[in-house]
Amino acid sequence: MKEIKKFKKFVLMAFMLLVAFAKSNDVKAAEKLSVDKVITGEENFQLRIDKNDYVCKFQPRITGEYEFTFNTVFYNETDKAGVNDGKAEIYGVIYDEDFEEISTFCIDEEYTYYLLAFKGKSYYFAYKTSEGLYDITTNIDLIKIDIESYKFRVSCHGNPARDLNDLDNVKFDEKNMVLELNNYSGSGFVFGVGFSNRSSIVYGPEKKRKYYLYSLKDYLSNRTIKVVVNGKNKFVGDHYDKYMFGAVGGLSLEFVGNGILEKRDPVTSNGLTYTNYDMVCLDGSITVDGPTIDITSIEVDESFNMKSGKVIVYEGIDAKNANFTGGKIVAITDDNRFKGFIDVTSKIVFDGTDFELAPKAGSDRWLQPDTIFEAKEIIIKKGNIRLKLIPIYYILIGDNGEKQGLDYCGFSDVFICETLSISGGNLMIEYDKFRNEPNITEDTFNKGRGNCIFNVGKELNIKNFNLVIIAEDTILNSLSEELPVGNKSFMKFGIFRKYDNDTKKNIDKNTFHVIKTSSYDISKYGIKLNKTKYCYDGKLIYPEIDYRGFVIDDYVDVRYENNLKPGVGRVIITAKTKFTGTVVLDFDILGHKKGTVLTDGKLIYKVTKTGAVGVAGKVSVIGVKKKSLKKNNIKSTVKFDGIKYDVVSIGKKAFKNSKKLKSVVIGKNVSKIGKGAFAGCKKLKSITIKSKKIKKFVKGTFKSLKKTCVVKVPKAKKKAYTKKIKKSGFKGIIK
Repeated sequence: MKEIKKFKKFVLMAFMLLVAFAKSNDVKAAEKLSVDKVITGEENFQLRIDKNDYVCKFQPRITGEYEFTFNTVFYNETDKAGVNDGKAEIYGVIYDEDFEEISTFCIDEEYTYYLLAFKGKSYYFAYKTSEGLYDITTNIDLIKIDIESYKFRVSCHGNPARDLNDLDNVKFDEKNMVLELNNYSGSGFVFGVGFSNRSSIVYGPEKKRKYYLYSLKDYLSNRTIKVVVNGKNKFVGDHYDKYMFGAVGGLSLEFVGNGILEKRDPVTSNGLTYTNYDMVCLDGSITVDGPTIDITSIEVDESFNMKSGKVIVYEGIDAKNANFTGGKIVAITDDNRFKGFIDVTSKIVFDGTDFELAPKAGSDRWLQPDTIFEAKEIIIKKGNIRLKLIPIYYILIGDNGEKQGLDYCGFSDVFICETLSISGGNLMIEYDKFRNEPNITEDTFNKGRGNCIFNVGKELNIKNFNLVIIAEDTILNSLSEELPVGNKSFMKFGIFRKYDNDTKKNIDKNTFHVIKTSSYDISKYGIKLNKTKYCYDGKLIYPEIDYRGFVIDDYVDVRYENNLKPGVGRVIITAKTKFTGTVVLDFDILGHKKGTVLTDGKLIYKVTKTGAVGVAGKVSVIGVKKKSLKKNNIKSTVKFDGIKYDVVSIGKKAFKNSKKLKSVVIGKNVSKIGKGAFAGCKKLKSITIKSKKIKKFVKGTFKSLKKTCVVKVPKAKKKAYTKKIKKSGFKGIIK
C-alpha cells in the first residue's frame, strides 16, 4: 500500500508539471481573438493554420459529452526539415464563455479529448502552431447525453477530500470547502477536482491518451479552499512528499487563522538530501491572511495575495500578479536564482506589507537571486523593504573538476520592470561583506556585471520615498547615480540604470530622500517625529516616527516618557545588534483638542481653543451636569488635567428649563451669552454679571423669567448693559 501511495503522488506531480509546461506556451488571451468558425454540434471539418491563431466557437445544441480528435498534415513539405522530426508543436487552449481557461490541449492524433459541454453555454478552441503551415482535421462526436449522472468531487491526493476527516487534528467541511488544521502532524495536501466515476486521464488502446475536460464553474460555485490554521502544524513526509499544499484544476487556496504551518525537516534518501517543500496552485490564486507559513517556495498561476500574517520563504515566489497589502514576508536566501526572487509576469503591488531579505545565517556561500523584484509593472504605495545584499560569486570549476577560484558577478538588482511607480514607503539596503569573502577592490567591481537598484525600461515615477544605503566606503565609492549600460569599463553599480530618450523619468527630489552612509550610528539618519504637537485625550500618546527609510524591525528599542498628561513628552530610540547610537525626540502634549466636552461635576463645557501648560485655553458653558443645584457660579477660569481654560461664553439654551435654579453668577471672562441661555428657569431670582466684555444680549436670552428677577451688573457698565438687556426682552429689575 505504501508503494501504491508513492506512485499516486508521483503521477500527480507529473501531471502538475505537464500542465505547467503546457501553460507556458504563448497563447493570446481569448478575449483578444476573433472567432473564425462557429460549431453547434457533431461535425468534421478541416482548417489550415500558420503562426496566427485560429478560433472555433462551440455552442452545443445538446448538453452532453463530446469527443474531440485531431489529425495534422503538413501543407508545405519544405517546412519538415529540422522541425521535431517532421512535426512542429501544435497546441491550443480551451476557454469558457467568460474567457477563463479550461485547459490547454495538444493537437495530435495520439490525444483524445472529452469535453463536458452544456446547452446554452459557449466554449472557445484557440488553435496555434509555433512554426510551419498545417492542415488540421477536427472531428467532434456526441458520445453521451446523461452527463448529470457524473458525480463531481473535490479530491486530495486522488482520494475524496472528505476522507481527510479520518486524520488526527484535521476537519474538512466539503460543503463550504473549509479545511481546519489544529496542531496537525503529517504529509502535505494537494487538492484537485474531478468525477468519482470518471478519471481525468486514461490510456486507451495503443496507449493513446484521453483527457476529460470541463469548466469548473459548471460544477462548483466556490472554487477556493479555505485553510483555517490553528496551533503549530508540522509537516513530515518522505522525499516523494514535495508539496505542503497544492491545488490544481482551477482551485484556489486561502489561509486564515493565527497558527503556524512549518515545513518538514530535510529528508535523506539514497544518499540525497531533499529540502524542498513547496506550495503550488495551478490555474488559481493563493491568499495568506493571518497565519505564519514556513515554506521553500510558492508558485501560483494567478495571484499571490499577502494580507496579514507572516510568510518565510527560501527559494522565491512565482506568480502572474502579487498583491502585498499587509503582514510580513521574510526571504532567506542560500542559493542562486537566475530571475527575480519575487518573479511576476504581470504586476507587483506593495501597499502595506513589510518585506525582508537576507542570506541564510551561517552560510559560507555567496549566492543570491539575480534580481529581488521582477515584473512587467511594479507599484509601491506603502510598506518597508529591507534587503541585505551580498556580492555574488560563482565557483569556477576547471576541466579536471577541481575548484579554480571565484568569479565575481556583482550585487543583485533590486527592481527590474518596464514601469515602476512609487508614491510612498521605505527601502533600506545593506551591501554587506559575507563570511570568508575575498577583499573587495575597485578592480574587483570593474570585472563584475553591472547592477543597479532601479532597472526600469519604460517609465519611472518616484515620490514620498526614502532610500537608505548602508555599505563600507569601498562599496559606496563604486556606487554611481546612474549605471551606464553596455560599456564594460563603467559597469560598477548604480542607483538608476542610465535611461535612453524613450524612458519617461519623473522623480520628485523634494520627497525622494537618499541617505548613503557607512555608519551604523542611527543618529546619522535624520530620524524625526512626523508630528510634534498632540492634544491630551486621556490616553497614552505614541508619536509616529519618521525613520527616513531606516527600517527598524529588530534593530532598535523604542521607549516613551511623559506621554500621557499635558507637558513635554519624549521618545528615546536606542540602537541594538550591530547598530549604535541613541536618538531623543521631544513632543508637546497640549490641552484638550477643540470640541472636547468636559465637566467639573456641576457644569458642562466645550473646548473652543486648545490650551497648553502655561498657556490658557478657552471653553464655553453648554449645559448643566447637576440639575439639582439652586445656585450656580460660572467661574472666570476652570482647570482640567493641569491646563487652565478661560470661560468665555455661555452657549445657546445652556441653562434652559433648570427648574430648581434660583441664582447665577456669571464670571468676568464671559463675552457672549447665547439665545435662550436661561429660558424656562422660572425660579431664577438673581443673575449677577461680573463681566465687562459682553457686547450684546441676544433677544430671548432671558425669555420667560419672572418680573421679580433681578439682574446685577458692574457699575461701570450699568447704563450700557441696562439698555441692551431691556432690548433683549427682559422684563425684570436691573441693578
